[in-house]
Amino acid sequence: SHWNCSIKGRADIVIGCQKSNEIHCLAVIECKSEEIPLTNQVFHQCEVYANELSAEYIIILNGIEMDCYHVDQNCAYEPLFEIPIYKN
Repeated sequence: SHWNCSIKGRADIVIGCQKSNEIHCLAVIECKSEEIPLTNQVFHQCEVYANELSAEYIIILNGIEMDCYHVDQNCAYEPLFEIPIYKN
């Protein structure tokens, strides 16, 4: 998706949510094939998109593994063990 993004490249999936009549980026998802391991390079690729879009979550997956992270207020990445349930 090239949604509100000024960088080259694109995120595979961007999930938005409405807050105060504006659409905000909730999560950026990077999808890889089964042959591609979830390395720091894959994480960094998704991190670039997430930072540009101010996403709250980063999810990277390859059909075998899935890593999910919450981005806190200090822009630190907290690993999560499952995708959180969205609540308004």
